[in-house]
Amino acid sequence: NEHGNFAVGVSGADAGVIVAEQASPDLGRVGRITRINSPLINDLVAGDYIPVIASVALGEDGGFYNVNADMVAGHIAAAIGAHKVVFLTDVDGLYENFENKDSLISNLTLFEAQYMVENNIVSTGMIPKLKSCIHALDAGVFRAHIINGVTPHSLLLELLTSTGVGTTMHSTEESCTFDTHPLGNFASKLLENRQHSIANGMGLNGKNL
Repeated sequence: NEHGNFAVGVSGADAGVIVAEQASPDLGRVGRITRINSPLINDLVAGDYIPVIASVALGEDGGFYNVNADMVAGHIAAAIGAHKVVFLTDVDGLYENFENKDSLISNLTLFEAQYMVENNIVSTGMIPKLKSCIHALDAGVFRAHIINGVTPHSLLLELLTSTGVGTTMHSTEESCTFDTHPLGNFASKLLENRQHSIANGMGLNGKNL
């Protein structure tokens, strides 16, 4: 709000934005998404508002369900035809082996992401995010990103530089192979500052790491 674009808090149950059914009797009021109704979201975006959507769904049975927020993000991105979906988490992205911090995957395709899920080549906590990315990409969303929201300026670095800072999933093999990010003066300077700060043991905000 301070930066000039007003946020609007919305429950997924409002206007039936998120509709779900019971995931399992053993889980009580935990739901599985059955559909997204996007008119309210589209109206808010058209009015220059930023919808902030709580992951509570209207039940097919008339009640309410708690649904996984990662899955909600992917389903909403798919329903509104988003160009990208971005997941901010507290790790740098998707790893082949989470214990090996050198195994960060910078780019992968929808097919490769599906293979990792089907063959359990992913840590438990990352599974909902990866499944959500797959759902979004399979529905036509162009790219999905998993990045560390704790890293200063991570969104700018991921979306505006050629190297990025996390994991990018591409809808097609071609977009993964030939992907290029536009490097404007601001973005390139930001990346240079980050590299300089790391080399000198400083954060982007000038504080010691």
